[in-house]
Amino acid sequence: MKRRGRKESSFGANNDKAIIDSIKAQMKNVFGDDRRRINHALSVLEYAETIRLPEGGSAIVVGAAALLHDIGIQETERKHRCSSRH
Repeated sequence: MKRRGRKESSFGANNDKAIIDSIKAQMKNVFGDDRRRINHALSVLEYAETIRLPEGGSAIVVGAAALLHDIGIQETERKHRCSSRH
């Protein structure tokens, strides 16, 4: 729901931000020192929030989907001995 006269923050309630921050920390832990993957996930999060604010939706669901959309890629690359790095 949009509120007139006040700019809505990127995340709804403070609890939403805490949950997203926790997911973000876990994503960074999984990707380790792979800054490219981390930066990509953070960029997708920014785009997702840009879309979510005018369109609506759960900050937690949208944020989690954005941050975790590639979470299994390193294991897939190891398993199939391939890389999406071009």
